[in-house]
Parts: sequence; C-alpha cells; structure tokens
Amino acid sequence: MKLARELTPAAVRRLGELAGLYPDEVTGEWIPLSKLDVDPRVVSVACLGLTKRTLRKPKEYDPNSDPEGKPKLDFSRLSPEQLQQMRALLDIMCRPTAVFEPSTGAASAGQGE
Repeated sequence: MKLARELTPAAVRRLGELAGLYPDEVTGEWIPLSKLDVDPRVVSVACLGLTKRTLRKPKEYDPNSDPEGKPKLDFSRLSPEQLQQMRALLDIMCRPTAVFEPSTGAASAGQGE
C-alpha cells in the first residue's frame, strides 16, 4: 500500500500525459484532440481513470449507522400559534392544485405532478 501511495501522483501525471490534458506550453490554450498525436481510445481510458480516481462513488446512506436517526417532531412542545401554522401548512400541502389545460385555456382542479 505504501508503494501504491507513493506512485499515485506519478501515475496521475502519466494518465494526464496519455490523455493529452496539458495545455500548449506557448499559448497556454488547451490542445484540440484533433491536433494531438494520441489515439482517442487511449484518451478516453485515461480520462475515465482520472475521473474514477478523483470523483469516487459516494457512499450509500445507511440509516443504521446514523447515531441520531430521524429527528422527530413533538407536537406537544409546540405553542398554540405554532400548531395553527402547522395546520395551515398541511392544509396548503394537501389542497388539490389547479392544472392549466392548454387546449382549453382554462384551469381545472387536479393533483399537481
């Protein structure tokens, strides 16, 4: 493992070279693929290797590993005003929405998507 860690920066530089990912030394502009003397398949494989190394797959969320779990809403701790606000919010969320019908130009009651 130690050797792999030591060689990783050189391997990444080599992948960059194979992919032709260095800008022109004179202009600083990126060199178009059509002007590179590199097989496009090599460029593709090298770029994929770089992105896989850099943009690792995110870890899946495991709810069992979450020490706090889901926060629970304790309605008994809400003031009467806060309870009224929650009722109003739930009323708005559960109310059917108006759907615009382009063919008729009118709005009709229905569930939003």
